[in-house]
Amino acid sequence: MDLTVLFLVLSVLYVRGTSSASLTEENMVLKDSSTISTFGLSQPGFKRLKRQSDCGPKEYRSDDSSLCCTKCLAGQYLKKSCSETENSTCQECGANTFREHENALHSCRRCKLCQEGSGLKTKQNCTTTHDTICHCRESFFCDMPWPCDLCSPCKVCDENIEEVVSSCAEYNDTVCRAKTKGNNSHLGLLILIPIIIIIIGGVLYWKRKSFKCKTKPENQPEQVAFIANEPKPEEPVIPDIELSDVHLQVIADEIEPRNYHQLGISLGLTEPKLQQIEADHRDYKSRQGFSILYEWFQNNGKREALPRLIGVLQNLGWVLATENILTKLSTTEETVAEIAVKDVSESNGATEHVSVA
Repeated sequence: MDLTVLFLVLSVLYVRGTSSASLTEENMVLKDSSTISTFGLSQPGFKRLKRQSDCGPKEYRSDDSSLCCTKCLAGQYLKKSCSETENSTCQECGANTFREHENALHSCRRCKLCQEGSGLKTKQNCTTTHDTICHCRESFFCDMPWPCDLCSPCKVCDENIEEVVSSCAEYNDTVCRAKTKGNNSHLGLLILIPIIIIIIGGVLYWKRKSFKCKTKPENQPEQVAFIANEPKPEEPVIPDIELSDVHLQVIADEIEPRNYHQLGISLGLTEPKLQQIEADHRDYKSRQGFSILYEWFQNNGKREALPRLIGVLQNLGWVLATENILTKLSTTEETVAEIAVKDVSESNGATEHVSVA
């Protein structure tokens, strides 16, 4: 009886221990489940990270690598990473920036500029989700795979010797080829004309050399034509007359009064001296000319005075005045000589009369 009771008591105690252990284990499992619910999928945008492969394709690891956070959409960038209590904070891209794909980057890319100097122009403007699309300007082509960052000028065919096989396109340069034989007639002429000129020149040179050999006897000196120099007209000899006041007045009368000042400058008189003569004889123009000649005559001497004076007048281009002066001076000289002879005769007659008496 005692053994039976003892067995029953032990059985009850064992059952209770097993139940208590099961309850304890169940409570621990429930506690862990509560923890996962707190930090797990029940909260959008993050969960507890166990392995790298736990994050999905639209997620990224947090800064401390403990959470899987949701990526930002295209056209956005990550301003602040997620935490245990907050989801990722995303910001729209600003002007002239973009992001094409979902990302966890902290900035947006700057939009590309289509450089005209590189032969580019804008095909599609930049947006927050797409970069600028460039293509080649007219008369330019791209010789690299898309996207094109540099365009080259299209080749221009030479119209005279080439023709276009295919025109310049966005990714192909112009293709040229030589014109057909019918179109190369001009090129043939350009080659043929110089050859003809050389042949003709050679023939003419040979004929000229052969003609000289036939017409010119050997060892005969060349005859040089002698052209007699034609005699030059003799320039009139200007007599060296001893000028008197009468001669000076004759010369002054043949020169126009408006040329007196120029004559004085040519004869070497100073400007103040000429102004003084003009002021002294303001009302008697002819006297101005005489005074200018007299001043020059006194300063330069009587020897060869007339030839020097005539040379000055000729240099001034007063040809008619020079001729008239020489004519009148010769007449005046003859008159003076006749008067001198007459005076000598009268003087001799008077002497004879005195002797007879």
